[in-house]
Amino acid sequence: MPPTWEQKQIHENLLAAMACYAALPLPQNVQRIGSLQVVYSGKPGPVFNTVQLTEPLAWESECKRQLLEADAFFRAHNARWSFWLVEHLAQPTLLARIGALLRSYDLAPHLRSLAMVAQTLAPPRRALATLEFRRVLSVGQRFDFSFVMSRAFDTALPLYRDAYEPDSYWQPAVEGWVGYAQGRAVAAATTVSLPNSIGLYGVAVLPEEQGRGFGEAIVRHALCAALERGPQRYMVLEASRAAAPLYRRLGFAAVSRVSVYNELSGRALQ
Repeated sequence: MPPTWEQKQIHENLLAAMACYAALPLPQNVQRIGSLQVVYSGKPGPVFNTVQLTEPLAWESECKRQLLEADAFFRAHNARWSFWLVEHLAQPTLLARIGALLRSYDLAPHLRSLAMVAQTLAPPRRALATLEFRRVLSVGQRFDFSFVMSRAFDTALPLYRDAYEPDSYWQPAVEGWVGYAQGRAVAAATTVSLPNSIGLYGVAVLPEEQGRGFGEAIVRHALCAALERGPQRYMVLEASRAAAPLYRRLGFAAVSRVSVYNELSGRALQ
């Protein structure tokens, strides 16, 4: 069955969002290998070096050949990579086998998210938490954005600083926000705007501040700010199991799943 319009918006926006991590806007850092998009961030670790399907794929033999080429590309850069699978693009027989194919590259399932879509935001059911919102423009705001992300996702701060402090990430389609409570950065979110969709990514709240409504507040602010800059578009996102109830309250519905496979054991590079 061909992808629905909503599924296409999820897929196209995620491809664009991952391409923003390319080290520089140069053709060699975002490559097409058969049915795969390959993005090289300029860093050796796998988090922001990504491989994704660009179109539906059915044949295991083709997938194996293209994964081999993608792995060779990253080996040439002495870098590791992760695989992001929008599941409706893999035919059932390939979907059942993809985990085994990726294990040969030391990639294992990391997370599985709901791919969700909304055309309009449902009104709030309660008063929103009070935050001061600042668009990520300055060096200081980029640091605050990286800090909140690192705390929320329990990842080393330098990794996020490397990704989000360079000018190259903040392309015209990308808009980041930080939410401040009493002058302290507590929440963050990013949108990626395309002609037909607005993608929401990197929603983060400091662990000690969760449960106070800051997540919903910054999500609504980021999406509304993006909607004000263009015509009505689909809003798309990938939601964890824990976050899915919030997004359903906001009017999102699941139309697919996204599985992420990350490095398992740190195989030696040559």
